[in-house]
Amino acid sequence: MPLLALGADSLLVCHPGAVAGRAGPVTLSGNDATNIGKLLDLAPQGTATCLYKPDVLLRFEFRGAPTHHEDLEISTVGCDHPIATAGGHTWLLPQTLADFLSTDAIANGVKATPPAVPDVTGLSLAEATEVLARAGLTITPDERVTDPLLTPDTVVLQDPPAGPGMTWSGTEVDVLLSQQPASACSLGQLAFDYHGVQYGTGNAFSDLDVRDIAATPCTLTGPISVVGVDASGHDVTNRLTLPVAGDLVLTADAPPRAVDGSAAKDVVMAWIPLEADVRDGPDTNGSCANHLVLPKTWDVTVAGEQRSVPNGAGASEPPMNACQGKLDVAVPPSPITTLN
Repeated sequence: MPLLALGADSLLVCHPGAVAGRAGPVTLSGNDATNIGKLLDLAPQGTATCLYKPDVLLRFEFRGAPTHHEDLEISTVGCDHPIATAGGHTWLLPQTLADFLSTDAIANGVKATPPAVPDVTGLSLAEATEVLARAGLTITPDERVTDPLLTPDTVVLQDPPAGPGMTWSGTEVDVLLSQQPASACSLGQLAFDYHGVQYGTGNAFSDLDVRDIAATPCTLTGPISVVGVDASGHDVTNRLTLPVAGDLVLTADAPPRAVDGSAAKDVVMAWIPLEADVRDGPDTNGSCANHLVLPKTWDVTVAGEQRSVPNGAGASEPPMNACQGKLDVAVPPSPITTLN
């Protein structure tokens, strides 16, 4: 069933939770309302676990006869998958769209004097770059969202939004670009790169990059599980089972990160975060020095198939320990999303 009726004249974005420091509410144009409404209507129905109340309210306003509106609640914080709810129904949202609605769409929406930010939605990336350059602005391709009806690299949404009096103190405009649907990734077309390890607040942090090395893009689907394994092939950590953010299409022929740890802006890869306590433990002095577990590899399971990834990649990427083999995981677990 459709999530909402298309053809709204405007869209009001606000935060029911009145999050401190965020501007709003902000009224977006009918063009933005149409684009967002279309993306919401593409969302599948489903369920998700959320710890908190909705953090965004969307009010689609119709100025027909009679005037009416339709409200949707968006939940992203503390959810294992972003959702939209209306009329007792729940839809699963792409992470990129949910992020835009919860942050970008209203982050810079302040009333100020001209010049206003030009409207580049519906333009190609090249066209939008030219329009913004004439206004003295630069463009930053941010994320992508699947829209089978649009040519790839069409601007779907922009941050900050366009409109009379909508301006801000920066010079960069982030844009959400369209992409075409892609078939699900098979394990054979994926590469996994270990990156570690950093420390903070007594914890160790590392991650596994997931990139598509095949000639065609693919959609990463979940759940994906990770467990630390010793040299004998025995599990030595708890197993993490993580959902994957919807609409996560990986770039074909993706190279690994650069030496400085950065990924190319035009490359979409995913990352699996790993975290463990390495300071506090059962030793008599309250430390974990005598109970640290060092996996030989990380076994990653995707679509029922398994791949072993070395825990460590030379001196520049040291291996990660875990106190008593316990890996931390949020409740509910946070979805795997893009690296950029």
